Amino acid sequence: MILWVLPGFLIIGLSLVLRMSGRVRSTAAAQQASGLITLPLIGIACAQASGALYGSIGTTIVIGAITRTIGLLSTARGMGAVKRQRLLGVADGI
Repeated sequence: MILWVLPGFLIIGLSLVLRMSGRVRSTAAAQQASGLITLPLIGIACAQASGALYGSIGTTIVIGAITRTIGLLSTARGMGAVKRQRLLGVADGI
């Protein structure tokens, strides 16, 4: 079940890191913030996949589907909001 649940949480983590990378000014700050975001999400995903949070397989399948949907929608919105120049630090106003 971990192969079903974990990708959804990883996509959500990637989306949050993408949005945060566009807002911070240094790469070190972006790297530290990404660690703070992704580690708890990975822990939650592993706990859910092992059955520690919700024991039933049906609930795990639903949670996996919901997290994948949220992650994909959030990533699509984040990609539209962040421009390449901003990530490279060459945008106006930096």
